[in-house]
Amino acid sequence: MKKKTYLAIMLLAIAALVIVAGCSDQKTDEKAKAESSQLYTCPMHPEVVSDEPGLCPECNMNLVPKEDSSGSSDQVYTCPMHPEVTSHEPGLCPECNMNLVPNEAAHDHSEMESSSTMDNMPEAVSSSEPDSKVQQYTCGMHPQVVTNEPGICPICNMNLVPKVASGIGDGVVLIDPTTRQNMAVATTKVDYKKLTRTIRAYGQVSYRESEQFSVNLKIRGYVEKLYINETGVHVKSGEPLLEIYSPELVAAQNEYLIALKGFDSKDGRSSTVRPRLLGATYSRLRNWDITDEQIKRLNDSGEAAMTMTIESPYTGIVTDKFVQEGDHIFIGQELFRIANVSSVWISAYIYEQDLPYISVGQEVTITSPSLIGSKIISRITYVSPFLNSNRQAEIRVEIDNQQGTLKPKMFAEVNIKSQLPGPSMVIPRSAIINSGMRQLVFIETAPGEFRARDIKTGMVADGDLVEVLEGLETGEMVVVSGQFMLDSETRLNEAIASNSGGSNAHQHH
Repeated sequence: MKKKTYLAIMLLAIAALVIVAGCSDQKTDEKAKAESSQLYTCPMHPEVVSDEPGLCPECNMNLVPKEDSSGSSDQVYTCPMHPEVTSHEPGLCPECNMNLVPNEAAHDHSEMESSSTMDNMPEAVSSSEPDSKVQQYTCGMHPQVVTNEPGICPICNMNLVPKVASGIGDGVVLIDPTTRQNMAVATTKVDYKKLTRTIRAYGQVSYRESEQFSVNLKIRGYVEKLYINETGVHVKSGEPLLEIYSPELVAAQNEYLIALKGFDSKDGRSSTVRPRLLGATYSRLRNWDITDEQIKRLNDSGEAAMTMTIESPYTGIVTDKFVQEGDHIFIGQELFRIANVSSVWISAYIYEQDLPYISVGQEVTITSPSLIGSKIISRITYVSPFLNSNRQAEIRVEIDNQQGTLKPKMFAEVNIKSQLPGPSMVIPRSAIINSGMRQLVFIETAPGEFRARDIKTGMVADGDLVEVLEGLETGEMVVVSGQFMLDSETRLNEAIASNSGGSNAHQHH
């Protein structure tokens, strides 16, 4: 009996061991099966997938467990360079062909909305927002890069700068005093001032058109001698230029002498013909530019000269000479050009956008290398009614040059100061962010609160002041330094609001 009982106990023990071993093997198989289904991927290259942990073949980073696809429907991928590009699956950015990376902010935002919907608790939203006391840092070139510690941007290697705490409203940015000091944000008051605009034009000294002369002859002949045989020589009126031989001129002298001697006293016509003939021959010599002094010498000598001296009718500088000794000259042929430089022009050129500030009679200040530090004050005598091929209009200033200090072709700078009538609302030009299609400024509406505003500008005046036509009021505080960081933060907030479907997104053009 005892033997049967012992045998039964042994059989029961063996059965229990078999059952326990079977359950253990089943659990081990299930665990191994579960482990065999775990996949690993690279955070930077999500297309890299492996059945076991290891290193990424692209960037040598450690592979991390890949989340179950059944629970990753809320995972959003975005491009580091173009945060507006989002996708629910890994892939390549259509803009720059970079690999999309998981957008943790969008994923946390999605989980926050899901938690808020399920629990209907306002505390869930506030608990997911970052602590406003924690200073964050961002890249000025890539505002999508945000970190809680200073460092270097992983994209462009620039130093990270303090991130501005953004407000909720459209185009509003909030910053604390410490961040404001680090960003060097400065403001100035919008005010009214009288504006002056100085226009600088460059030109050169030129001859006055009314003081340029041409010397020619009204008779044919031959050049026997040149008294002025080079250019640049100063001549006076009445000074000899050249001697010519002209058969016609010799014949005219003889006719004059005959008329001067008169006819036979028995000729009854002498009393009436003599004065008329004498006047005709005298007029012929004068019409050929023979002077009264030369005719008087002809009267005194009583003999016709073989050559006649041609004198200069003008005073000035010989600028051109077109004749040589021995030349055969013709009626109307130009022999010399003479210019009077006792009074000269300064011709300068004004661009069309500056023409509204230019008028005849306006005072100008002229400087030139030949003046050696001194200046000439004069007035505009002429403004061209048309533009040249360079879209410029010529202005002229007449200068007295009795001393001959200014010489033609010298360079000169003309400064013209115009003053607008009445005061105008102005701000520094550094305060304006100009995108071409619009002008933007930031106004400090409250301490630490800045709002973007579009304005319309007018002329740019001296002192780098810009006239404001619309958009501002006197007394407002406009940002003149650090506004580009504010604009960068505003654009980032708008991009985030646009991607998340926010209604307050403002598009920059």
